[in-house]
Amino acid sequence: MAANNKIKGFTVPAAGVYSYRTEGHDSIEYDGDSYDRPFPAETYARVHHAGGCVWELYFTPIQEHTDAHRQCSAPGEYLCLAHMQKVSFAGISGDETHHCHPAMIQVGGKASAAGGVEETVCEAHGNRARIVIKYIGEESVTVDGVARPTHHVRIDSYVKGAGLDGTAVADAWFDVADGLYLKLVREADVTVDRDGNKGTYRIKASYELESRTPRT
Repeated sequence: MAANNKIKGFTVPAAGVYSYRTEGHDSIEYDGDSYDRPFPAETYARVHHAGGCVWELYFTPIQEHTDAHRQCSAPGEYLCLAHMQKVSFAGISGDETHHCHPAMIQVGGKASAAGGVEETVCEAHGNRARIVIKYIGEESVTVDGVARPTHHVRIDSYVKGAGLDGTAVADAWFDVADGLYLKLVREADVTVDRDGNKGTYRIKASYELESRTPRT
C-alpha cells in the first residue's frame, strides 16, 4: 500500500506502561454453567518498540486475559500487523496470534475518509478471521483534561476454523499523532472447542487512557 500524504503523522508512541480506566468483564458458558470475571477499574498496558515503525501494545486487565496488538505507525499510514490474545478460563485455554496478510489498514487507503472501508484476512493455526475496517471519522477524546484529536475506527471480525467460531467488534480511537489507543471498546462472542472441552467465551470491555505520559 502506498502511503497517503494527506494523513499527517504517524510517529511511534513512547515505550512504557500506560494506565487505562477499565470497565467490563469476560465470561464463559461451559457444561451448562456460566462463569463471569469482572475486570478491575484500572488496567496497566505495556507499549514496547519492535523496530522501525513497529510497536506492540498489551492490555492485561487480569492475569488470565491478555489482548495485544502489533502496529505500524509510519508517515501516511497506520497498520495492524497482528492481533494476539491469550485467555484461560474453566479449563479451556487459547493462545492465538492472528497475522494479517495483507496488513490491516486501520487508517489509510479507503479507510481515511468517513464511511471508507478496508478489508483483510488474519490467520492463526488454521483459524481464519475476516476483518472489516470502517473509518468513522476524526473525533476528540479527552485525556487528563486535554482534548486530543483521534481517528475513530470500527473493526468487525468474523473467525472460523480449528476450534473457533464467532464474531467480535471493536471501536477504537487512535491518537492522530502516533496511533496510541486513547479509547477502546470491544465485544466478542466465540464458541471454543478444544481437546474435548467446548464452551462459549464472551468479553465486553472498555479502556480509556488516563495519561499520555507513560510510566517507565
